[in-house]
This record gives sequence, C-alpha cells and structure tokens, in this order.
Amino acid sequence: MFRIVQTGKTRGDGTAPFDVILYQETTVREFIQEVLSNPNDWGYIRIEKGLHFASTPCCPYGHGKLLPDAYIPFDEADMDRLVVSARADGGMGRMNYWLNLQEKEPKRAPFALRS
Repeated sequence: MFRIVQTGKTRGDGTAPFDVILYQETTVREFIQEVLSNPNDWGYIRIEKGLHFASTPCCPYGHGKLLPDAYIPFDEADMDRLVVSARADGGMGRMNYWLNLQEKEPKRAPFALRS
C-alpha cells in the first residue's frame, strides 16, 4: 500500500524525516489499518488541515491499535477520504504520520431550470 523513504539526515536521537510513497488509492481508514499492521510501531497519525497545528485531528497509536487518548479524534467523514500525500518522521519503532487529504466535494447550491 505504501512505503517510506528517508528524505533527510538521521538526527542524534535516531529519528529522521520520510516521504510516504503511496502505491494505490488509499483512504484514511485503509492507511490507519496498514500502520496498525505493524504491532512494534508507535506514534501519532495526524490529518493536516491548514496551519493550525493544535486544531488538527491527531490520534496516538501503538501495539497495533489506536489509543483512546486522542487529542482531537478523527471525524468519521474523514475516514473515507483519500490520502493524496503523506509524510512521516521517526525511527527506532516510533513513527509519526501527517496525512494530506483529497478536498471534499464542494457543496453546490440548488438551482432550478427555467423554461
């Protein structure tokens, strides 16, 4: 489904930045399931929504499951949106992910045909 490729130098704490290369269309739900398939990893999964870091959905994970103490839980509507790009940062078992999602379809105002 995806792989990660290191994009910067390994820092003194053993962590580094990574690009996430997606091999297929992937929803947020599918991405999370793939991350959780490795029970040794832990970290955070965050949906990027603009520049307001503190108000973006963010859930910790570890030992193959989402942990209940989510800072801001994922909106159920976001779970089926497509991930268009992602990045990661971590190493040595800890990996944090930031997901960029496909734009929601804009709401269209109803219109009436005139004859």
